[in-house]
Parts: sequence; C-alpha cells; structure tokens
Amino acid sequence: MDVNPMDPKTPPSAVGSGGRRRNEERPEKRHLGASGHDAHSGAPPAERNFDDEVSLLGIPRKDLSAPVRAAIQELFDEINELRQKLYQSRGHEAYLERQVEEDATLGVLNRRALLGRLARLLAYMAQNGGSASFVYIVMRNVGEIHLVHGHGAASRAMVEAASALKEVLRDGEVLGMLDASGFGVILPTLGAKEARARGEQLARVIAARIFFWNTTPVRLGASYGAYEIAPEDDINSVIDAVDADLIARFKEEFS
Repeated sequence: MDVNPMDPKTPPSAVGSGGRRRNEERPEKRHLGASGHDAHSGAPPAERNFDDEVSLLGIPRKDLSAPVRAAIQELFDEINELRQKLYQSRGHEAYLERQVEEDATLGVLNRRALLGRLARLLAYMAQNGGSASFVYIVMRNVGEIHLVHGHGAASRAMVEAASALKEVLRDGEVLGMLDASGFGVILPTLGAKEARARGEQLARVIAARIFFWNTTPVRLGASYGAYEIAPEDDINSVIDAVDADLIARFKEEFS
C-alpha cells in the first residue's frame, strides 16, 4: 500500500526510503544510546551485522558486490568492538565513582561524600528555603567491644550498625560515615520534632542489633543528636549544632 510521505498523519516509521510502507513483519528496532546499547534496558550493546541490514544509503544489499559487502561487514565488526569497549568503560567509570564515594567496608557514603551531599542541600536551601534536618548517630560501646573482644569485633560492630541503618533507610534519606564511630543521616523535609523522633528510632534500631563473636553475643549501643538545618547554616555550623545536641542528650541520659 502506497502512502504519502508528505501527509502529516503518516508516521515517519511507516515511510521507507522509496516512500512506501515498511514491511510490517520486520521487527521494530529499539532506540540505541550513544554507546550503541539499548538505552532503556542498560543491557550490553547488541552486535550489528551487515547481513541484517536491508540496504545501505538506499542501495539494496543484494545490489552490492561480495567484496563490498565483506568490507562493510569489517566496518560493522569494528563498530561492534568499539561499542563493547565503550560499554565496559562506562561500567568501570560507575564502579570507580562508587569506590570514591563509598566506605568499602560498610557500604555507605564516606565522610567526604556525605558532606558533599550536605553542602548541596545547604546551597539549595540558601536559595530556595525549605526544611531539612541532620542526625548524628554515635556507636557508644565500640571502644568497649574493642577492649573486650578485639579489633575484629569492633569492626564487625560497625558493619552490623551500618547494615541495620540501611535496612530502615527511607527514600530520600542519605546515610554516611561522619567519623570513625559515628554515622550522619540527612533528612530532607523534616523539622526539628520529626528529626528527633527519627534519630531516636534509628538509635533503637542499632541497639536492637545483636551479633555473635566467637559464640559470645555482643549487643550494640548508640546515641544520637538531631538538628534542624537553617537556610543560613554552613557545614561547620550544622556539625557543631548536632554534636552539641548529642552531648546534651548524653549528659541528660547519664546524669
């Protein structure tokens, strides 16, 4: 069936190089990203072969001589190889980015990456306002675990604490290491009251965690500080404020 390529009602996919409708039985090609692989699935790039092509620059494949087809296939092979290398390099780049930002042992953001997220939030709030809070969670018995059970047990305690926090992390919340025995959690949209409640909840999640070290049960303990971020805050003022709240709660708890 002939179609009019100038008709605005005719979709471009229905028009071939000669102005006729394409073979409807031919499978539709999905959009390929810049790397040559399916931009939607994230799958490795599919190889393309000249034998799969109907024409090249409008010239039917059957009208090309065998040497020309062979030369074109070599070009396709080189393109496939370059696409595969690009796909692999992008995967490696993403891996390196994770390595730079993540604590390799705990699987959470390291201090630098966490403070980077906090800096971006502060910049946004300075310009647009809004609510957000920061919670500082300190493992208060890691030193004791170290003295009683050794360095390995103390490291395991931090791994268990990080795992417990990740299990209950909500969408939008950002978890990372703030220091050797403390975690920081960015809480977008939460005010002071909600941040205190969330901090207490996270500390209880850690306190409920028990692991066994050489058949001995080891219980974790945590304290928290919470602070509602103000638009005029900077990183240092946020850290100082949340640290002050942690100390005040710690003194109140043991007074």
